[in-house]
Amino acid sequence: MAQQSTSLSSNINVGLRSDVPETITTPDGKSIYSTMIQVINNLIQFIEQYCGVTQKDITQWSTLSPSDTIVSPNMGRLYVIANVNLSYGHMVNLFNDGTQLSARLADEAAVRRCHGYCNVAGGVLAGQFCEIILINGIVTITGVVRGTTYWLGNAGLITAVASNQVIGFGVGTNTLAVAIDSGKLT
Repeated sequence: MAQQSTSLSSNINVGLRSDVPETITTPDGKSIYSTMIQVINNLIQFIEQYCGVTQKDITQWSTLSPSDTIVSPNMGRLYVIANVNLSYGHMVNLFNDGTQLSARLADEAAVRRCHGYCNVAGGVLAGQFCEIILINGIVTITGVVRGTTYWLGNAGLITAVASNQVIGFGVGTNTLAVAIDSGKLT
């Protein structure tokens, strides 16, 4: 049986050291502590997988299947290849690029409906995996005004000018509650 890592590898802080404390000196005590860390790691991995409480580690994105990410508890997270450079908060259109599902800029003028938004701080370059939040969420976008309805604009941007697709509603300064009108996801 393969030896599992005893290091805590999660954004969830359980307040335990991953190495055996110096005060535990007996072999049995060290073994019990290491086993406890392995059990907690497994539990945390299940919580992250099935509750979607943390962002997946970027090194895992390319290995995740849609079923690993598009379950309701995962809050609509989807990891796909960016077809173009994307900035955090860009509205995206998902499409079949011929070999896989990819993300490109949603665009009112080009009739590319919005399916979600880029949720990667600092954005991603074309060809890299990115995290997309589908349909609903909260995103920080400079210039959003509380109480204003936002619509799909051009080149992945939103606008306060009515268009064919509602994107969300300003719930605070620079804070958009995304509630994408998905009546026609084509």
